[in-house]
Amino acid sequence: MTTLSFLIPPEDLAEFAALPGYVHLKITRRLAALAFIDAHGERTRRAAIAERAALLELRPGVLRRLYLAYIQTGDWRVLVPRSARPRVSRLPEDFVRYLNQLLDCHGPGMRTKKSVCREVRRMWMARQPIPGYEGHPGWPAFPEGWSHSTLRRQFRPQVRLTLKTIKASHSVRVH
Repeated sequence: MTTLSFLIPPEDLAEFAALPGYVHLKITRRLAALAFIDAHGERTRRAAIAERAALLELRPGVLRRLYLAYIQTGDWRVLVPRSARPRVSRLPEDFVRYLNQLLDCHGPGMRTKKSVCREVRRMWMARQPIPGYEGHPGWPAFPEGWSHSTLRRQFRPQVRLTLKTIKASHSVRVH
């Protein structure tokens, strides 16, 4: 049993409140499970982990790793699901904005993300100006993070309007 608190510290409440609601629920449930596990002695800890893992719909090994990470760091952030963690791009913001502008300039459905990625790579090889990469550092090698899959993840979601969605939005009846 540790002397660790299984609560969100008051100084972190603003950061915790900024997370989506489903993440609040997951973290509070995980903290409660970890407190339950910690209350058990070494002999019954494995059974407590198995019991709480079933309730949280996690594998016991995953919950054990979360428990050990929390005990080691004392930081509730280790309990945030990976899917809810913000993606940090190492690419310059100007460059990411430029990628999205290239995609938008032809409208949704007219140009694919793959074609924009190809065009940017062609521009690099031709040493054409690219925002965020003035002077083409490291040319002819592509900059770090320029694989097709990484570049495609930089695009913001596209809103695609189809004839069906346009008709549906105009078919509102007034009584």
